[in-house]
Amino acid sequence: MKKKTICEEIMPETFKTVLQGGLTLTVEVNHRNPVCSVYALVRAGSADEKLPGEYGISHFIEHMLFKGTEKRKTGEVAMEIESAGGNLNAWTSFDETVFHMTLPSDHVLTGIDVCCDSLFNSIFDPIELEREKEVILEEIRHGENSPGHLTSDNLFKVSYGDFPYGRPIIGNMKSVSEMTVEDLKKYHRKWYHPSNIQLVVVGDVDYQKIVKFLEGIIIPKKFSGKPPVRTSVECNRPDTGVIIKKTDFNQTYLNMAFPMKPFDMDKTPVMDLLSMILGEGESSILQRILKYEKNLVLDSYVWSFTPRLDGLFIAGALLEPENINDVISTVLEQIRSVGKITEEDLNKAKTTLKSEEISQMQTVGGIARKRVFFLSALGNYLGDKDYFKKIDSVTLDDLVTAAVELLKSPVYVSVTTGKNSKVSGKSIEKTLKGFLKKEIDIIIKKPEKEITRELDNGIKIVFLEDQSLPFVSMRAGYTGGLLVENSRLNGVSPLLSSLLVRGTLTKTGEEIYEQIESLGGTILGFSGRSSLGIRTDILSENWKVALKTMAECILLPSFDIDEFENEKDRLKFSLNAEKDRHNVQVSRLFEKAIYPSNHPYYLNINGTEKSIESITVRKLRDHFRNNYPISQMVWAGCGNVDAERFADAIEMSFRDQKFSQRKKSLRLDVEDNVNKRDVFLKKDLSQNHIIIGSLGVDIHSDDRFILDVMSRILSGQSGRLFLDLRDTQGLAYQVSSFSIEGLSRGFVGSYIVTRPQQTPEAVNGILKHYKMLREEKISSDELKRTVDYMIGTYKIALQKRSTIAASAFFGELYGIGYDSFRKLPERLERVTADDIKRVAEKYLSEDRLVTAIYGPGNK
Repeated sequence: MKKKTICEEIMPETFKTVLQGGLTLTVEVNHRNPVCSVYALVRAGSADEKLPGEYGISHFIEHMLFKGTEKRKTGEVAMEIESAGGNLNAWTSFDETVFHMTLPSDHVLTGIDVCCDSLFNSIFDPIELEREKEVILEEIRHGENSPGHLTSDNLFKVSYGDFPYGRPIIGNMKSVSEMTVEDLKKYHRKWYHPSNIQLVVVGDVDYQKIVKFLEGIIIPKKFSGKPPVRTSVECNRPDTGVIIKKTDFNQTYLNMAFPMKPFDMDKTPVMDLLSMILGEGESSILQRILKYEKNLVLDSYVWSFTPRLDGLFIAGALLEPENINDVISTVLEQIRSVGKITEEDLNKAKTTLKSEEISQMQTVGGIARKRVFFLSALGNYLGDKDYFKKIDSVTLDDLVTAAVELLKSPVYVSVTTGKNSKVSGKSIEKTLKGFLKKEIDIIIKKPEKEITRELDNGIKIVFLEDQSLPFVSMRAGYTGGLLVENSRLNGVSPLLSSLLVRGTLTKTGEEIYEQIESLGGTILGFSGRSSLGIRTDILSENWKVALKTMAECILLPSFDIDEFENEKDRLKFSLNAEKDRHNVQVSRLFEKAIYPSNHPYYLNINGTEKSIESITVRKLRDHFRNNYPISQMVWAGCGNVDAERFADAIEMSFRDQKFSQRKKSLRLDVEDNVNKRDVFLKKDLSQNHIIIGSLGVDIHSDDRFILDVMSRILSGQSGRLFLDLRDTQGLAYQVSSFSIEGLSRGFVGSYIVTRPQQTPEAVNGILKHYKMLREEKISSDELKRTVDYMIGTYKIALQKRSTIAASAFFGELYGIGYDSFRKLPERLERVTADDIKRVAEKYLSEDRLVTAIYGPGNK
């Protein structure tokens, strides 16, 4: 008689089971929404690669496990999950490889079957291996063109030396190029032993059915040997070191780090709080000083990297090269001055962590990801419980002790800067030395209540109650953004949206951020092609304070001259940094080719240096007064707040405001003169960034749903472009399709990153698939699979209150109905094969396609 599997209940509705071969299963039952997440934690990452020829093999296997098994061909792994309305992905880190999927819970056994089949039965087909090898090599080249990626890689190199964490997880050109099928199979046999894998399922599931299903899965005999044993390598840190990389990038990127011990339940929470106080959020110490007081950086951040073994305490910034030594000195000085941190600072950080915890708990994927982190770092599924107990007990003395330990440690610095920059390693080393000498349903459940209200002054209010978590998300804003700009005022919208939350007549910007973040919230201005406003996410117990602050930002913005000049500098700085974002550059090239020069969408959404420089405070005030009258405003929210009280609070805040009209109507018409053409901007890169597309539709067009489905057919892991150009031909690491709409007509197209010599094939490949859509009807199976995926991802997205609040806000703002997001599944299901063919003929016709190429061109 077969021995019965023993399930241990580790907390209510959470069960742990050890199955055949040592495979460990943990199921956390959560009936809140009809979805589930399946995570597979494989205890093998790049740190387990011992030989130079293995470097990058963990990541390579992660790619190959999606490439087919004995019963699922290439593409069918992703296709089966997406057909069920789910999505899947994976990541490789130094310490683990994780495969994960989220899907409707009635397909949980399908997800588990696909997951186990991929983990244990992947065939590592030689042809697929060579194709995927090209994709990974493209990924490596892509990283070489990313200044942030390059800076981080160099930081880890100088911080860890020969220790495995000092190597790129992805490997290098030589190691990846030389890998064979047998190399991957050997590594896979060793590390993908069932006893080295933990399966985590969270969601609306029956754990007994899952256990019974897994008991019937056959584990291949190749895994019958002994489980793998990890060997420890001592981390002998190098002395303080500096790496300077000079390139063609336009901005300077700084990372600096201090050594940290492995994850420790006593010390790690202290370091996490310290990093939050120093560098997380607009009111954090370094952001406030470096960005707002001294105007030394465009952005700064601090985070604690806490892997299974030795970690790093990292600070980073985007800045001008001449400021680098001042920034390094300021970071060190603020760490040395931790004794000045107040109880208020510490409590704010604790509240923020609590808020992040609650926010993450909105989704089953967020819960599963958190559980997997603690399984990997500590081997404790419920490690977060102890972690947050420790957070509550951290004191100011603990922070001081942690800071003292940091300043006794080596300091590692990585800088990526322009070729003509005067940044030098000797200068940085001198700065360091001088300082360190110093002492030191899923579709959402029907809300309890919904309300819509229109005030006499024109303000429209929408609120959807959801009492399941003490969290609320709010939006307030207007139609406008880029649509109300011209070439003289280009860039005024992002400038205005930033300044709305950077000071009122009674509060400074610092005080606003301090107030909201101390209550576990965030407040941000936003602007886009068709809108402008403010958003806040916060614990629901503090919603009144957040709403009052938002209202004050709208009614009484100070547009302080110092803040104004600082924001202008930051926006110009950001524009310069944008030159290193090649996807943005090719998008600009494409947009200027399809829009007439007199249309707002022709303009750069962030402006130009010349136009931003010409904007004055008076012009900004006039622009706000003329284009954003109260009558145009919409307020929307979702969360654990009484809907009537929400609406009453807004009505009270704006009771003295009268109805007024916008001075000029929005420019919505687009002169459609798009003809087939190629536009090219030469740039000395190793890859071409390419967009091929044309004008699309506006938000009110019924064709937008069909275009979304068509774009999805082309895009995604089971999409036509991905399977053909990426998987089969290995022409690119990145390929995607899109359909963007606004109040005015948007655009539709595809984006690919490829090498110069492969550019003709890549372009022709996209054009071939466009032609197929124009000339051939898609099959009913492909259409159903695509729509099911889109509906599944829609359900998954609606776990978050911020998504619902944003959907209700933009639906009401754009005149399509606050609840239009609920009608999406039904509208997608009405799309037919004839519809797809029709819109392809209309919007992807050969005589109107624009091809934009940003890069070296064809070499």
